[in-house]
Amino acid sequence: MSLSEQQGDMLRRESRLRTLPEQIAERLYESIVSERVQPGERLREDALATSFNVSRGPIREALRILENDGVIQMLPNRGAYVSKLSVAEVNSVFEVRILLAGAMIRGLVNADAAVFADFEKRVQKLEALAREPGEQASTYAACSVDLSLTLADSCGNPVLAQFMGSLARRSWRYTKLSLRTIERRQSSAQNWRKIYSFVMKGKFHEAGDIMEKLVNATRVDAVNYLSEMESA
Repeated sequence: MSLSEQQGDMLRRESRLRTLPEQIAERLYESIVSERVQPGERLREDALATSFNVSRGPIREALRILENDGVIQMLPNRGAYVSKLSVAEVNSVFEVRILLAGAMIRGLVNADAAVFADFEKRVQKLEALAREPGEQASTYAACSVDLSLTLADSCGNPVLAQFMGSLARRSWRYTKLSLRTIERRQSSAQNWRKIYSFVMKGKFHEAGDIMEKLVNATRVDAVNYLSEMESA
């Protein structure tokens, strides 16, 4: 499965995109996370309408979707701009993700054997990716987030799963940023293995604790990188 397909699966997990504005929003989001469109860059309605061969109405609705996801900003009398990454946002977003991720793992106590078999396969895939040199941040991040959302769907709490899904777009760029080095990817894979091991031993509370540490490590690394960039 290609990176774009992995990202598409992740972004469509909560609801299959049916409307034209939702499809446009997805395409625009993929352009943003792949860095074809840069933070701070303006998204012009007329140019987008021409590019997608639609009127401005669906474009405006697509931009509102991305604004709700925190991916773009709508500035009065200026238009839509891709949101810049910030320390304040990463702290706010991941404060919520940490709590949800821990609760998600603890909620697997009633999951069936098929969930755990799939969990093992996905952890193995992350471990294989973490051993590969080169630019693997996007691929690893896609697989890691997709695993989280798969487990959220199996934790027995549909509200929690819905919130986890809604945070996927907003936190994606920070997750990718944090996993930019092979050392961070290897550390992440090791923590996923620990989580799986504790789950298989029936130690769901301990597994949840490790999950919270894994998500917090992503937050800390992203914060440190952004802080260095802001002070440079």
